[in-house]
Amino acid sequence: MSWQEFDYLASPDSGAEDKVYGVHWNAMMHHGLRTPCYYLIFKDGSTFYARDGVTGKVTSNSDFAALLNNRIPTMTSGGILHIVVGDYPVSTQINVIDDIIVEGEGDGTRLYLPNGQPSVAEKHRILDVYNHENVLIRDLCLDGNYTNNNVTGLAYEGTLRVVNSRHVDIERCTVKNARVFGIIVYSLSGTGEDVYDVNVYKCKVIECKWNGISYYHSTASSHAAPHDCLCKNNYVIGSCDIGLNMMATGSNNLPYDVTFKDNFVIADGTSGYGSTTDTWIPIRIEAGNDIKVIDNRVFNVKGTNTHSIFDSSVYDVQRLIITGNKCYGASYAAIRLIKSNDSVVKHNTIMTSGRGILVETDRNIIKDNVITSTYYGITETVGAAYNKYFLNNLENCTNKMSLSGSYYDVKDNIGYVTEAQGISTISSGNSSVVVTHGLAGTPDYIYVTGDHSQVASLYVDTITSTQFTVHTTYGNVTADRAVCWYAKFKP
Repeated sequence: MSWQEFDYLASPDSGAEDKVYGVHWNAMMHHGLRTPCYYLIFKDGSTFYARDGVTGKVTSNSDFAALLNNRIPTMTSGGILHIVVGDYPVSTQINVIDDIIVEGEGDGTRLYLPNGQPSVAEKHRILDVYNHENVLIRDLCLDGNYTNNNVTGLAYEGTLRVVNSRHVDIERCTVKNARVFGIIVYSLSGTGEDVYDVNVYKCKVIECKWNGISYYHSTASSHAAPHDCLCKNNYVIGSCDIGLNMMATGSNNLPYDVTFKDNFVIADGTSGYGSTTDTWIPIRIEAGNDIKVIDNRVFNVKGTNTHSIFDSSVYDVQRLIITGNKCYGASYAAIRLIKSNDSVVKHNTIMTSGRGILVETDRNIIKDNVITSTYYGITETVGAAYNKYFLNNLENCTNKMSLSGSYYDVKDNIGYVTEAQGISTISSGNSSVVVTHGLAGTPDYIYVTGDHSQVASLYVDTITSTQFTVHTTYGNVTADRAVCWYAKFKP
Protein backbone atom coordinates (compact mmCIF):
# COMPACT_ATOMS: atom_id res chain seq x y z
CA MET A 1 0.00 0.00 0.00
CA SER A 2 1.44 3.41 -0.93
CA TRP A 3 1.39 6.26 1.56
CA GLN A 4 -1.27 8.07 -0.50
CA GLU A 5 -3.69 5.21 0.19
CA PHE A 6 -3.57 5.61 3.95
CA ASP A 7 -6.42 8.14 3.72
CA TYR A 8 -8.74 5.21 3.10
CA LEU A 9 -8.08 3.89 6.59
CA ALA A 10 -10.75 6.41 7.59
CA SER A 11 -13.85 4.87 6.07
CA PRO A 12 -16.86 6.97 5.03
CA ASP A 13 -18.85 5.26 7.75
CA SER A 14 -16.44 6.08 10.57
CA GLY A 15 -16.77 9.06 12.89
CA ALA A 16 -15.31 12.50 12.27
CA GLU A 17 -12.37 11.73 14.51
CA ASP A 18 -11.42 8.75 12.36
CA LYS A 19 -11.53 10.87 9.21
CA VAL A 20 -9.31 13.50 10.78
CA TYR A 21 -7.03 10.83 12.15
CA GLY A 22 -6.73 9.27 8.71
CA VAL A 23 -5.58 12.52 7.19
CA HIS A 24 -2.88 12.94 9.83
CA TRP A 25 -1.79 9.33 9.63
CA ASN A 26 -1.31 10.07 5.94
CA ALA A 27 0.84 13.11 6.80
CA MET A 28 2.88 11.20 9.36
CA MET A 29 3.77 8.47 6.92
CA HIS A 30 4.54 10.99 4.18
CA HIS A 31 6.90 13.04 6.34
CA GLY A 32 8.59 10.06 7.92
CA LEU A 33 7.53 10.90 11.47
CA ARG A 34 7.98 8.39 14.24
CA THR A 35 5.35 5.66 14.25
CA PRO A 36 3.57 4.17 15.91
CA CYS A 37 2.96 6.76 18.64
CA TYR A 38 1.30 5.90 21.91
CA TYR A 39 -1.23 8.68 21.40
CA LEU A 40 -1.93 10.78 18.34
CA ILE A 41 -3.47 14.10 19.36
CA PHE A 42 -5.54 16.08 16.87
CA LYS A 43 -8.54 18.37 16.70
CA ASP A 44 -11.74 18.84 14.74
CA GLY A 45 -13.17 22.28 15.33
CA SER A 46 -13.30 22.85 19.07
CA THR A 47 -13.10 19.17 19.98
CA PHE A 48 -9.78 17.49 20.75
CA TYR A 49 -8.99 13.82 20.23
CA ALA A 50 -6.44 11.28 21.45
CA ARG A 51 -6.17 8.11 19.43
CA ASP A 52 -4.45 5.12 21.01
CA GLY A 53 -1.71 3.99 18.65
CA VAL A 54 -2.08 0.38 19.77
CA THR A 55 -5.83 -0.21 20.18
CA GLY A 56 -7.09 2.51 17.86
CA LYS A 57 -9.51 3.71 20.55
CA VAL A 58 -10.31 7.41 20.34
CA THR A 59 -10.97 9.63 23.37
CA SER A 60 -12.31 13.16 22.98
CA ASN A 61 -12.69 16.23 25.16
CA SER A 62 -13.58 19.88 24.61
CA ASP A 63 -10.74 20.81 27.03
CA PHE A 64 -7.35 20.14 25.43
CA ALA A 65 -5.34 20.26 28.67
CA ALA A 66 -7.80 17.96 30.42
CA LEU A 67 -7.55 15.49 27.54
CA LEU A 68 -3.76 15.31 27.78
CA ASN A 69 -3.71 15.19 31.58
CA ASN A 70 -6.10 12.26 31.38
CA ARG A 71 -4.14 10.34 28.74
CA ILE A 72 -0.51 11.00 29.72
CA PRO A 73 -0.66 9.01 33.01
CA THR A 74 -1.70 5.92 31.03
CA MET A 75 1.43 6.00 28.86
CA THR A 76 4.13 3.41 29.32
CA SER A 77 7.90 3.84 29.19
CA GLY A 78 9.15 5.11 25.85
CA GLY A 79 5.73 6.19 24.68
CA ILE A 80 5.32 9.07 22.21
CA LEU A 81 2.54 11.60 22.45
CA HIS A 82 2.41 13.23 19.03
CA ILE A 83 0.39 16.43 18.53
CA VAL A 84 -0.39 17.29 14.92
CA VAL A 85 -0.43 20.78 13.42
CA GLY A 86 -3.07 23.03 14.94
CA ASP A 87 -3.79 25.66 17.61
CA TYR A 88 -4.51 24.16 21.03
CA PRO A 89 -5.69 26.29 24.00
CA VAL A 90 -4.15 25.29 27.35
CA SER A 91 -6.43 26.27 30.24
CA THR A 92 -4.20 24.74 32.91
CA GLN A 93 -0.72 23.22 32.93
CA ILE A 94 -0.09 19.90 31.18
CA ASN A 95 1.80 17.53 33.47
CA VAL A 96 4.51 15.44 31.85
CA ILE A 97 5.58 12.13 33.46
CA ASP A 98 8.63 9.82 33.41
CA ASP A 99 9.99 8.08 30.33
CA ILE A 100 7.87 9.67 27.62
CA ILE A 101 8.25 11.87 24.55
CA VAL A 102 5.95 14.82 23.91
CA GLU A 103 6.33 16.11 20.37
CA GLY A 104 4.67 18.22 17.75
CA GLU A 105 5.26 19.00 14.11
CA GLY A 106 7.19 22.23 14.55
CA ASP A 107 5.87 25.78 14.84
CA GLY A 108 2.58 24.67 13.32
CA THR A 109 1.79 22.77 16.52
CA ARG A 110 0.93 25.72 18.75
CA LEU A 111 -0.09 25.31 22.37
CA TYR A 112 -1.23 28.66 23.75
CA LEU A 113 -2.70 30.27 26.83
CA PRO A 114 -6.22 31.62 26.23
CA ASN A 115 -6.97 35.29 26.91
CA GLY A 116 -7.55 36.42 30.47
CA GLN A 117 -5.93 33.60 32.41
CA PRO A 118 -6.29 34.18 36.19
CA SER A 119 -3.26 35.04 38.33
CA VAL A 120 -2.62 31.42 39.29
CA ALA A 121 0.73 29.80 38.54
CA GLU A 122 -0.57 26.60 36.97
CA LYS A 123 -2.69 28.72 34.64
CA HIS A 124 0.42 30.34 33.19
CA ARG A 125 2.49 27.22 32.57
CA ILE A 126 1.87 25.23 29.43
CA LEU A 127 4.09 22.20 30.10
CA ASP A 128 5.30 21.18 33.55
CA VAL A 129 7.83 18.45 34.39
CA TYR A 130 7.87 18.10 38.19
CA ASN A 131 10.02 15.39 39.80
CA HIS A 132 10.38 13.23 36.70
CA GLU A 133 13.15 11.78 34.59
CA ASN A 134 13.90 10.58 31.08
CA VAL A 135 11.67 13.08 29.29
CA LEU A 136 11.97 14.48 25.76
CA ILE A 137 9.96 17.50 24.61
CA ARG A 138 10.43 18.53 21.00
CA ASP A 139 9.04 20.33 17.95
CA LEU A 140 6.35 22.35 19.72
CA CYS A 141 5.38 26.01 19.77
CA LEU A 142 4.40 27.26 23.25
CA ASP A 143 2.74 30.68 23.26
CA GLY A 144 2.24 32.47 26.60
CA ASN A 145 0.05 35.17 25.00
CA TYR A 146 1.25 37.78 27.52
CA THR A 147 -0.49 40.65 25.72
CA ASN A 148 -3.81 39.22 26.85
CA ASN A 149 -2.55 37.83 30.18
CA ASN A 150 -0.92 40.81 31.84
CA VAL A 151 -0.93 39.58 35.45
CA THR A 152 1.52 39.99 38.34
CA GLY A 153 2.65 37.85 41.28
CA LEU A 154 4.06 34.98 39.23
CA ALA A 155 7.79 35.33 39.86
CA TYR A 156 10.00 32.44 38.72
CA GLU A 157 7.28 30.83 36.63
CA GLY A 158 7.94 29.46 33.16
CA THR A 159 5.82 28.74 30.13
CA LEU A 160 7.80 25.48 30.10
CA ARG A 161 8.92 24.52 33.61
CA VAL A 162 11.22 21.68 34.71
CA VAL A 163 11.40 21.22 38.51
CA ASN A 164 13.47 18.75 40.57
CA SER A 165 13.90 16.54 37.51
CA ARG A 166 16.76 14.89 35.63
CA HIS A 167 17.61 13.54 32.19
CA VAL A 168 15.27 15.93 30.42
CA ASP A 169 15.88 17.23 26.87
CA ILE A 170 14.00 20.11 25.27
CA GLU A 171 14.66 20.26 21.53
CA ARG A 172 13.59 22.45 18.59
CA CYS A 173 10.78 24.17 20.47
CA THR A 174 9.60 27.74 20.01
CA VAL A 175 8.62 29.47 23.26
CA LYS A 176 7.22 32.96 22.89
CA ASN A 177 5.25 35.70 24.61
CA ALA A 178 5.86 34.32 28.11
CA ARG A 179 4.48 36.48 30.91
CA VAL A 180 7.51 35.65 33.08
CA PHE A 181 10.17 33.08 31.97
CA GLY A 182 10.19 31.21 28.69
CA ILE A 183 11.95 28.05 29.91
CA ILE A 184 12.93 27.62 33.55
CA VAL A 185 14.89 24.72 35.05
CA TYR A 186 14.23 24.92 38.75
CA SER A 187 15.57 23.35 41.95
CA LEU A 188 12.74 23.88 44.41
CA SER A 189 11.98 22.76 47.96
CA GLY A 190 9.54 19.88 48.27
CA THR A 191 9.09 16.57 46.54
CA GLY A 192 11.73 15.46 44.09
CA GLU A 193 15.39 14.84 43.56
CA ASP A 194 18.39 16.83 42.40
CA VAL A 195 18.19 18.74 39.12
CA TYR A 196 20.76 17.56 36.60
CA ASP A 197 21.22 16.68 32.95
CA VAL A 198 18.43 19.03 31.87
CA ASN A 199 19.36 20.28 28.41
CA VAL A 200 17.88 22.85 26.02
CA TYR A 201 18.84 22.51 22.35
CA LYS A 202 17.98 24.42 19.17
CA CYS A 203 15.04 26.28 20.68
CA LYS A 204 13.72 29.73 19.74
CA VAL A 205 12.73 31.85 22.74
CA ILE A 206 11.08 35.08 21.69
CA GLU A 207 9.65 38.10 23.50
CA CYS A 208 9.50 36.85 27.07
CA LYS A 209 8.69 39.48 29.68
CA TRP A 210 11.41 38.48 32.13
CA ASN A 211 14.00 35.79 31.23
CA GLY A 212 14.34 33.68 28.12
CA ILE A 213 16.03 30.50 29.44
CA SER A 214 16.94 30.26 33.13
CA TYR A 215 18.56 27.70 35.40
CA TYR A 216 17.48 28.56 38.92
CA HIS A 217 18.17 27.34 42.46
CA SER A 218 16.01 28.26 45.44
CA THR A 219 17.88 28.67 48.70
CA ALA A 220 14.97 26.89 50.37
CA SER A 221 15.54 23.77 48.28
CA SER A 222 16.87 20.69 50.03
CA HIS A 223 18.05 19.38 46.64
CA ALA A 224 21.30 20.02 44.85
CA ALA A 225 21.30 23.05 42.58
CA PRO A 226 21.08 22.47 38.81
CA HIS A 227 24.26 20.86 37.53
CA ASP A 228 25.67 19.05 34.51
CA CYS A 229 23.29 20.83 32.14
CA LEU A 230 23.78 22.12 28.59
CA CYS A 231 22.05 25.06 26.90
CA LYS A 232 23.17 24.96 23.27
CA ASN A 233 22.32 26.32 19.82
CA ASN A 234 19.35 28.34 20.99
CA TYR A 235 18.06 31.60 19.51
CA VAL A 236 16.88 34.09 22.15
CA ILE A 237 15.56 37.54 21.30
CA GLY A 238 13.48 40.24 22.93
CA SER A 239 13.38 39.16 26.59
CA CYS A 240 13.02 42.36 28.60
CA ASP A 241 15.46 41.46 31.37
CA ILE A 242 17.84 38.55 30.69
CA GLY A 243 18.25 36.20 27.74
CA LEU A 244 20.18 33.29 29.29
CA ASN A 245 20.41 33.22 33.06
CA MET A 246 22.01 31.21 35.85
CA MET A 247 20.45 32.38 39.09
CA ALA A 248 19.86 31.60 42.77
CA THR A 249 18.12 33.05 45.81
CA GLY A 250 20.86 32.17 48.27
CA SER A 251 24.61 31.65 48.52
CA ASN A 252 24.49 28.04 49.68
CA ASN A 253 24.58 25.00 47.41
CA LEU A 254 25.15 26.93 44.19
CA PRO A 255 24.67 25.60 40.63
CA TYR A 256 27.70 24.07 38.95
CA ASP A 257 28.89 22.58 35.67
CA VAL A 258 26.30 24.30 33.49
CA THR A 259 27.35 25.23 29.95
CA PHE A 260 25.89 27.90 27.66
CA LYS A 261 27.30 27.22 24.19
CA ASP A 262 26.71 28.33 20.60
CA ASN A 263 23.64 30.40 21.43
CA PHE A 264 22.54 33.46 19.47
CA VAL A 265 21.20 36.14 21.82
CA ILE A 266 19.88 39.56 20.82
CA ALA A 267 18.98 42.21 23.39
CA ASP A 268 16.23 44.38 21.97
CA GLY A 269 13.37 43.78 24.40
CA THR A 270 11.40 46.46 26.18
CA SER A 271 10.55 46.94 29.84
CA GLY A 272 8.27 44.35 31.40
CA TYR A 273 7.71 42.08 34.37
CA GLY A 274 11.24 42.02 35.72
CA SER A 275 12.41 45.45 34.64
CA THR A 276 11.20 49.04 34.77
CA THR A 277 13.67 50.19 32.13
CA ASP A 278 15.00 48.88 28.86
CA THR A 279 18.27 47.75 30.47
CA TRP A 280 18.84 44.24 29.18
CA ILE A 281 21.52 41.59 29.72
CA PRO A 282 21.86 38.85 27.07
CA ILE A 283 23.75 36.43 29.37
CA ARG A 284 23.95 36.72 33.16
CA ILE A 285 25.65 34.34 35.59
CA GLU A 286 24.24 35.33 38.96
CA ALA A 287 25.61 32.41 40.97
CA GLY A 288 27.49 29.18 40.45
CA ASN A 289 30.79 27.36 40.13
CA ASP A 290 32.49 26.05 37.01
CA ILE A 291 29.97 27.68 34.69
CA LYS A 292 31.01 27.85 31.03
CA VAL A 293 29.94 30.50 28.50
CA ILE A 294 31.39 29.35 25.18
CA ASP A 295 31.13 30.43 21.52
CA ASN A 296 27.93 32.46 21.88
CA ARG A 297 26.96 35.35 19.60
CA VAL A 298 25.67 38.21 21.72
CA PHE A 299 24.16 41.46 20.46
CA ASN A 300 23.06 44.27 22.77
CA VAL A 301 21.41 47.17 20.97
CA LYS A 302 19.76 48.72 24.02
CA GLY A 303 20.54 52.06 25.66
CA THR A 304 22.54 53.08 28.72
CA ASN A 305 24.16 50.80 31.30
CA THR A 306 23.87 47.63 29.24
CA HIS A 307 26.13 44.57 29.17
CA SER A 308 26.63 41.50 27.02
CA ILE A 309 27.97 38.86 29.44
CA PHE A 310 27.67 39.74 33.08
CA ASP A 311 28.19 37.98 36.38
CA SER A 312 25.81 39.48 38.89
CA SER A 313 26.77 41.19 42.12
CA VAL A 314 24.44 38.93 44.12
CA TYR A 315 26.51 35.82 45.00
CA ASP A 316 30.03 34.59 44.40
CA VAL A 317 30.87 32.96 41.10
CA GLN A 318 33.95 30.76 41.06
CA ARG A 319 35.91 29.47 38.07
CA LEU A 320 33.73 31.00 35.39
CA ILE A 321 34.98 30.33 31.86
CA ILE A 322 34.03 32.85 29.16
CA THR A 323 35.66 31.92 25.88
CA GLY A 324 35.14 32.20 22.14
CA ASN A 325 32.17 34.56 22.36
CA LYS A 326 31.44 37.41 19.97
CA CYS A 327 29.95 40.39 21.79
CA TYR A 328 28.53 43.38 19.94
CA GLY A 329 27.05 46.53 21.46
CA ALA A 330 26.66 47.04 25.24
CA SER A 331 27.11 50.63 26.39
CA TYR A 332 28.56 49.96 29.86
CA ALA A 333 30.70 46.82 29.61
CA ALA A 334 30.67 43.92 27.17
CA ILE A 335 32.01 41.42 29.71
CA ARG A 336 31.84 42.32 33.39
CA LEU A 337 33.17 40.34 36.33
CA ILE A 338 31.65 41.58 39.58
CA LYS A 339 31.84 38.50 41.82
CA SER A 340 33.72 35.88 39.85
CA ASN A 341 37.13 34.88 41.16
CA ASP A 342 39.61 32.46 39.58
CA SER A 343 37.89 32.82 36.21
CA VAL A 344 39.20 32.80 32.65
CA VAL A 345 38.11 35.23 29.92
CA LYS A 346 39.84 34.39 26.66
CA HIS A 347 39.52 34.31 22.87
CA ASN A 348 36.49 36.62 22.85
CA THR A 349 35.83 39.20 20.13
CA ILE A 350 34.28 42.42 21.45
CA MET A 351 32.93 45.55 19.76
CA THR A 352 31.46 48.10 22.17
CA SER A 353 31.04 51.76 22.97
CA GLY A 354 31.63 50.96 26.64
CA ARG A 355 34.33 49.01 28.43
CA GLY A 356 35.43 45.89 26.63
CA ILE A 357 36.15 43.89 29.79
CA LEU A 358 35.52 45.21 33.30
CA VAL A 359 37.19 43.32 36.17
CA GLU A 360 36.21 43.94 39.79
CA THR A 361 37.43 40.68 41.38
CA ASP A 362 40.56 38.62 42.03
CA ARG A 363 42.84 36.05 40.41
CA ASN A 364 41.27 36.11 36.96
CA ILE A 365 43.08 35.52 33.68
CA ILE A 366 42.16 37.84 30.79
CA LYS A 367 43.98 36.77 27.64
CA ASP A 368 43.85 36.58 23.84
CA ASN A 369 40.77 38.79 23.51
CA VAL A 370 40.30 41.13 20.53
CA ILE A 371 38.59 44.32 21.65
CA THR A 372 37.30 47.33 19.74
CA SER A 373 36.03 50.09 22.03
CA THR A 374 35.43 53.81 21.83
CA TYR A 375 35.95 53.96 25.59
CA TYR A 376 38.32 51.56 27.42
CA GLY A 377 39.48 48.15 26.24
CA ILE A 378 40.09 46.73 29.74
CA THR A 379 39.25 48.31 33.07
CA GLU A 380 40.17 47.03 36.54
CA THR A 381 38.61 48.70 39.57
CA VAL A 382 40.01 49.54 42.99
CA GLY A 383 39.98 46.47 45.23
CA ALA A 384 40.65 43.92 42.48
CA ALA A 385 43.90 42.00 42.87
CA TYR A 386 46.21 39.39 41.34
CA ASN A 387 44.64 39.50 37.86
CA LYS A 388 46.62 38.67 34.74
CA TYR A 389 46.22 40.45 31.38
CA PHE A 390 48.11 38.71 28.58
CA LEU A 391 48.10 38.82 24.78
CA ASN A 392 44.97 40.92 24.33
CA ASN A 393 44.60 42.97 21.14
CA LEU A 394 43.69 46.54 22.13
CA GLU A 395 44.85 48.36 19.00
CA ASN A 396 41.34 49.52 18.14
CA CYS A 397 40.47 50.92 21.55
CA THR A 398 40.36 54.66 22.15
CA ASN A 399 41.78 54.03 25.62
CA LYS A 400 43.62 50.78 26.09
CA MET A 401 43.65 49.96 29.83
CA SER A 402 42.75 51.53 33.14
CA LEU A 403 44.04 49.44 36.03
CA SER A 404 43.30 50.62 39.56
CA GLY A 405 43.65 47.35 41.46
CA SER A 406 46.79 45.81 42.89
CA TYR A 407 49.31 43.05 42.15
CA TYR A 408 48.21 42.69 38.54
CA ASP A 409 50.40 41.28 35.78
CA VAL A 410 50.27 42.83 32.30
CA LYS A 411 52.24 41.40 29.40
CA ASP A 412 52.35 41.14 25.59
CA ASN A 413 49.12 43.01 24.83
CA ILE A 414 48.91 44.43 21.32
CA GLY A 415 48.35 48.18 21.40
CA TYR A 416 49.28 48.37 25.07
CA VAL A 417 53.03 47.84 25.24
CA THR A 418 54.56 47.36 28.68
CA GLU A 419 58.03 46.18 27.60
CA ALA A 420 60.11 47.42 24.68
CA GLN A 421 63.71 47.26 23.50
CA GLY A 422 65.76 48.51 20.61
CA ILE A 423 69.01 49.95 19.26
CA SER A 424 69.45 53.69 18.83
CA THR A 425 72.41 55.67 17.53
CA ILE A 426 74.24 58.64 19.02
CA SER A 427 75.36 60.40 15.87
CA SER A 428 78.91 61.55 15.32
CA GLY A 429 79.56 64.89 17.00
CA ASN A 430 76.71 64.44 19.53
CA SER A 431 76.57 63.16 23.11
CA SER A 432 72.91 62.03 23.28
CA VAL A 433 69.98 60.52 21.44
CA VAL A 434 66.22 60.82 22.01
CA VAL A 435 64.47 57.42 22.05
CA THR A 436 60.75 57.00 21.30
CA HIS A 437 59.97 53.95 23.41
CA GLY A 438 56.38 53.15 22.31
CA LEU A 439 55.25 52.07 25.76
CA ALA A 440 51.71 52.55 27.05
CA GLY A 441 52.97 54.92 29.74
CA THR A 442 56.04 56.48 31.29
CA PRO A 443 58.72 53.78 31.85
CA ASP A 444 59.34 52.65 35.41
CA TYR A 445 62.62 50.94 34.47
CA ILE A 446 65.17 51.66 31.72
CA TYR A 447 68.43 49.83 31.02
CA VAL A 448 70.97 51.10 28.44
CA THR A 449 74.36 49.79 27.32
CA GLY A 450 76.92 50.32 24.54
CA ASP A 451 79.78 48.27 23.12
CA HIS A 452 82.21 51.08 22.23
CA SER A 453 84.34 52.80 24.88
CA GLN A 454 82.79 56.14 23.95
CA VAL A 455 79.34 54.82 24.99
CA ALA A 456 80.46 52.60 27.85
CA SER A 457 79.14 55.02 30.46
CA LEU A 458 75.54 56.11 29.81
CA TYR A 459 72.70 57.73 31.71
CA VAL A 460 69.05 58.59 30.99
CA ASP A 461 66.94 61.69 31.64
CA THR A 462 63.88 63.55 30.34
CA ILE A 463 61.68 60.47 30.71
CA THR A 464 58.11 60.94 29.47
CA SER A 465 55.18 58.78 28.41
CA THR A 466 56.55 58.77 24.84
CA GLN A 467 60.32 59.35 25.00
CA PHE A 468 63.53 59.37 27.02
CA THR A 469 67.04 60.71 26.31
CA VAL A 470 70.22 58.64 26.51
CA HIS A 471 73.50 60.51 27.23
CA THR A 472 77.10 59.39 27.18
CA THR A 473 79.49 60.79 29.79
CA TYR A 474 82.29 60.71 27.17
CA GLY A 475 81.06 63.89 25.49
CA ASN A 476 80.61 64.22 21.73
CA VAL A 477 81.37 60.91 20.02
CA THR A 478 83.77 60.84 17.05
CA ALA A 479 81.63 58.46 14.97
CA ASP A 480 78.10 57.04 15.04
CA ARG A 481 77.81 54.88 18.18
CA ALA A 482 75.05 52.32 18.80
CA VAL A 483 73.36 51.99 22.20
CA CYS A 484 71.02 49.18 23.22
CA TRP A 485 68.06 49.94 25.45
CA TYR A 486 65.29 48.07 27.30
CA ALA A 487 62.33 49.84 28.96
CA LYS A 488 59.47 48.56 31.06
CA PHE A 489 56.22 50.23 32.07
CA LYS A 490 54.24 48.95 35.02
CA PRO A 491 50.63 50.20 34.74
